Amino acid sequence: MFARITLVLALLVPGALYAATATASLDRTTAMAGEPIGLNIAYEGGRPRAVPPIPRIAGLQVQYLGSEISAGFNNNGSFSQFILKFQITAAREGVYAIPSIQSVVDGVAVATQPLTLTISKNAQIDALNNFAFVKLNIPRKEVYLGELIPIEIQLYIINGEVPEMPELKNDGFVISKTAKPTQTRTQLNGQIYNVVTVPMSVSAAKAGALRIGPASWNVVLHLAPNRRQNSPFDDIFGPRYESRQVTLLSETNLLTVLPIPRNAPAGFSGTIGNFRFTVEASPTNLIAGDPITLHFRFAGKGTLDSLSLPQFDWPEFKIYPPTSNVTNTDTLGLEGTKTFEQIIVPQTSAVKEIPAFNFSYFDPEKKRFETVSHPAISLAVQASPNPQQPSVAVKTDAGSPTPQPEPTDIVHIKSDSGKLVALTPPLAFQPWFLSMQILPVAAWCLLLLNRKRIESLANDPKRQRRLRVSELVKNSLKELEVLAAANRTEEFFASTFRILQEQLGERLELPAASITEAVLDEPSVSNRVPADQLAELRQLFSLCNQARYARDSKPGELTQLVPRIRTAIAHLQELA
Repeated sequence: MFARITLVLALLVPGALYAATATASLDRTTAMAGEPIGLNIAYEGGRPRAVPPIPRIAGLQVQYLGSEISAGFNNNGSFSQFILKFQITAAREGVYAIPSIQSVVDGVAVATQPLTLTISKNAQIDALNNFAFVKLNIPRKEVYLGELIPIEIQLYIINGEVPEMPELKNDGFVISKTAKPTQTRTQLNGQIYNVVTVPMSVSAAKAGALRIGPASWNVVLHLAPNRRQNSPFDDIFGPRYESRQVTLLSETNLLTVLPIPRNAPAGFSGTIGNFRFTVEASPTNLIAGDPITLHFRFAGKGTLDSLSLPQFDWPEFKIYPPTSNVTNTDTLGLEGTKTFEQIIVPQTSAVKEIPAFNFSYFDPEKKRFETVSHPAISLAVQASPNPQQPSVAVKTDAGSPTPQPEPTDIVHIKSDSGKLVALTPPLAFQPWFLSMQILPVAAWCLLLLNRKRIESLANDPKRQRRLRVSELVKNSLKELEVLAAANRTEEFFASTFRILQEQLGERLELPAASITEAVLDEPSVSNRVPADQLAELRQLFSLCNQARYARDSKPGELTQLVPRIRTAIAHLQELA
């Protein structure tokens, strides 16, 4: 009986009796440049917890297509496979080594075998490059970490259609903004080309030698067929055209990303660019306890979004958190102004001025830190007019049968005070008065603790950033609900991308502008974050990237994403 049960279980669950395995295979091992090649990873005995990351291979583009289940019978009995499907496209000819791909199945690490792919030169694509080609224009080959730089993706096409926007392979870079494409015409080698230009602004997420590109663009070319195939009607109705959909690739650029020098001034908060600023204070003639509004206006070129005010150590003022607003003067967010409005309150009439302060930034063109100062602003603070009106206590004689009339003439000064009677016990002997003497001591202790807390916070940039990011994430999550209800797709995913950047940057101690999906593959992240959370973060980043070119979402889709975003942020905040 036991043998029969064992046999039945073995037939029903064949994978349970064997260790999980993973096998990688290509639909062909030789192809031409630009042709899509299928890559499958088949799992037996279980399923992976998440889609495994494919190692980056220079010259190859890998795209995840989805999964499927294959089951059947072979010589060894029944089998069941869980298959992940990918598509590989090679930009140029060569021999490519695809290393082992690591996965986790039921808590056990499994790995595929290495593969080799041989790519030959595609003469057909070379011929098509005469009709259309893509260029990736980058102004400099040397940039700084976190610096915003403008780039352009240009499509040169003679005759055809452009149904899609281009895609840029940007490992190690973050795409900040993408402007609307423009179209012009130019002449090259005696041929007229239509030129479609897509401007972008990007920033490097890590230092070192990084590759950006290639840019890929799916287009439809209208090619004239062989004249021998034309019909006599071509002379009447014009020549026929053959439509062919192709994917054009640009060259890959190698950039040197330099780290920000370590000799930063004390007030440097990560701002990169070139700025000038003005400050206005109103009013300057006031009473102690009245508010003063400070208006800061920063104008220039650089990372306006990450620009922040310095921490003011002014104990004679009560300082409230500032509000800010950014106005860009270009479509890529490289130039513009950022204004701050901050409320401060002088505590005493002894305050004579708003102290001078400094603002520091790193100028990538001059390759050095710059510090600009603003002088002190004079104030005229008057004491608070709060005079106490004197009061007179009048004691009536209880034994008097009738009330005494008010005197109508001058009352003579009493020469004898008479018998003194205490109306109430002295304050020094009243329990409530004695108990209240502890209040000044308690208030002094609270003020001392608050002062120590402020000093500790001022000397702890990590804690300052954690508090700032926590408040930013809290407000942005509320804003997401409003954007989702209004179905404002572009603003919704832009805000989501910023929340993920800020929270990951704070946890990883990296500039928020340098955070991209590529950071999730770093060992310092993958070892700290569970695989299911990593997969969720990758999906959120992917949705943000896809939303840049996608149509508006259907009503309700954005609202369903808000709980997922909240959960992902909560998991990140729990990381040590």
